[in-house]
Amino acid sequence: MSKSWAGLLHVTVRFGFVEVPNVAKALHLEKSKCPIDPDQAIYFSEHDTVVARKGKPRLAAWRRRLFSFLSRNSIDPADRFNIPAENFVQISRRIEV
Repeated sequence: MSKSWAGLLHVTVRFGFVEVPNVAKALHLEKSKCPIDPDQAIYFSEHDTVVARKGKPRLAAWRRRLFSFLSRNSIDPADRFNIPAENFVQISRRIEV
């Protein structure tokens, strides 16, 4: 499924729970339905930066440590979805815990 807005194209690719997602390969397979060159596409993703909240924390200390550990050790989206790093842009936001 794809939608287009003023030069931008939104494509939805679905993967099963056990499948290893490979976005570039999926777009190559769907090239007849998708009017873009997957090698020239720019991919966007969000990235959350977790920071300590000033004042009284919202989470208990053990939950903050667990959340921080899991957040720091999560896999990079470019690696997870097998997207070429030179075509990948992350938009960041700060989350206070």
